[in-house]
Amino acid sequence: MTLAQLFTLRGWSISGSYAAPWRKHQHVLRVSIQRNILGKCMHWLVTTILPQKLALAFLPVAWSLPTTVVVKKLKPNSDDEFTNELRMHGKLKSLQGKQIPVCYGEAYYDGTRALVLEDVGGVSLYHRSSLVEMSEEQIAQMILASYRPMISLNIAYDDWKLDNFHLVDGRVVFLDLEYVYELDYDPEHAIQLGRAAILERWNQFREQYEEYGDIEM
Repeated sequence: MTLAQLFTLRGWSISGSYAAPWRKHQHVLRVSIQRNILGKCMHWLVTTILPQKLALAFLPVAWSLPTTVVVKKLKPNSDDEFTNELRMHGKLKSLQGKQIPVCYGEAYYDGTRALVLEDVGGVSLYHRSSLVEMSEEQIAQMILASYRPMISLNIAYDDWKLDNFHLVDGRVVFLDLEYVYELDYDPEHAIQLGRAAILERWNQFREQYEEYGDIEM
């Protein structure tokens, strides 16, 4: 864990400590927010009294952010993907906190654009609890339960790597919306394409796990 530089969100400077826990994704940081005494008191009050959506809508972001967030920095030469992800979080706002992470907004971190997102916790579909302890049908049902609400909003997903999906409290949360797009063909066909894509990868890595053991990601 390293002392963080400040990032700026909605005009507020936020400080904290950070780590880059995902080896393949060094542009994604888990940040623990540091608050002074007043900030700690106000955070306790607003998170105890108000629902999170109201707190985020009406109170200074420095008071309403959770204790830990994920900061996803703009990758080099990826402005279009970043802009698309920010736009899609807006289009899928009704799914935030359920099928996708809450997006707290666009920030500036170390001189570059960044998204501040909910730390959803859980484990990715690379984890043993997915690859060994669950069946193919269980994985398919959980994926589709989270994907159908997205499809119902005429939005389709297109980045079916296993680490883009986290098992959280009995459901699957979709991460990384860079390549999400507006659907222009049959929704049921999109659902079946997604089901086939995720199960192909899941079966591939399940076989790898059974042969070699833990997969380092």
